[in-house]
Amino acid sequence: VERFLRAVLKGLEYAEANREEAVEIVLKFGPQEERDHQTFMLNTEFDRALTEVTRENGIGWQTADQWQTFHDTLLEFGAIEKSVDITTVFTDEYLKSIYEGGVVVWP
Repeated sequence: VERFLRAVLKGLEYAEANREEAVEIVLKFGPQEERDHQTFMLNTEFDRALTEVTRENGIGWQTADQWQTFHDTLLEFGAIEKSVDITTVFTDEYLKSIYEGGVVVWP
């Protein structure tokens, strides 16, 4: 899990820092896609993913409080039937082991 997460988040760091190249890669493997649309989607995803928490700790970082808020919303609107103890489904142990100063530690 740690190696997979490290690779995915390293790729996201690279894509965020090299957005035009990231779009080029998408277009290489999806030639039917439209550049403007892919650029819009990438920028929109990063705009939403880059929050105070992720700017401080790294892309993909999540907190137990965020999970609890999401859980409470799901419960309120009936998306889940009963409450779940967040500590049984959430851990940041992998994130803590792969990030240092908000940057993925890469071999």
